[in-house]
Amino acid sequence: MAPGLPRPALSRGADLVIQSSHKTLGAMTQAAMLHISADCPLPHGVVPQALELVQSSSPSYLLLASLDAARWQYADADARRDTAAAIALAQQARCRLSQLPGVRVFAPPGGGAAGGGVETDPLRVVVRCDDAGSGFDIDEALIERHGVYCELPELRHLTFAFSLGTTQGDVDLLVEAAAQPPRHTLQRHAVPLLLHPSPKPLPKALRDVTADADAAPFAAAADDAASAPAASASEAAPAAPAPVWLPLPAAVADGRGLTPREAFFAPSELVDAREAVGRLSAELVCSYPPGIPVFFPGEPITAEALQHIRALRAAGADVCGCSDASLARLCVVVE
Repeated sequence: MAPGLPRPALSRGADLVIQSSHKTLGAMTQAAMLHISADCPLPHGVVPQALELVQSSSPSYLLLASLDAARWQYADADARRDTAAAIALAQQARCRLSQLPGVRVFAPPGGGAAGGGVETDPLRVVVRCDDAGSGFDIDEALIERHGVYCELPELRHLTFAFSLGTTQGDVDLLVEAAAQPPRHTLQRHAVPLLLHPSPKPLPKALRDVTADADAAPFAAAADDAASAPAASASEAAPAAPAPVWLPLPAAVADGRGLTPREAFFAPSELVDAREAVGRLSAELVCSYPPGIPVFFPGEPITAEALQHIRALRAAGADVCGCSDASLARLCVVVE
């Protein structure tokens, strides 16, 4: 629709693509589209049959109508111009935010996919925030004090979405809100990252994208270090723990784990969280956002994963899927 946008996944060979139209276009919340490539190798009718297993026979016609309205909006002659304007506003926000003391803004690596780089969505502005507090706490403060809503608050990052409806006033309000210090000291959290060994090294471009805050691609104002006052020992952020590398649990490697279906239908019980370590989970537990499961039905519960999900909850993340919201007890498969 405009220069600077990534190439569509279908044009890169994807067979099926789900597009969250409520985030990228003007469709209502929960509205999305499923695109099927003309070269999709699946037999004709397989996708509709699969949808019938999970889709209601009485869909919301409000959502369907909003999808049609969004398609027509993008088919309008002015859509290309409006998309380019939204990209320009997002870039303006990146530049202005990066000039604020202590604010680090994600700077996409150059080159693009054709040049060995990574294509990113220019309508998303990502800010690293762990120097000030958790992204969950900062998101709540932005909403309460300024009416600024972040699309995706995470432990260490905030992602702001720009669209055809974004105005210059929205950018000004975001920058003004980011420039104001919090009314109270936000608690800083040290949460270890959970990483699984990769079967092969990540490409350099992906290593750059996942680099730590002290390195690119998160850029801060050049004079931040010189202008910022020295923090006392009590104010200093806790040192970030080393990433926790999780080997494949033995119960999975040697076949003692269960499939999600087997675990779902198996007898289960609630036990103390400490006793649950080493047992097979009977529930799907994740923090939202981002909604990636930490415990999966049939998967062994590890002490590292339990520490991780508890730390996320303490930092303000919503934990979903657990029988006990306090995480004092976990639901496991009866042995």
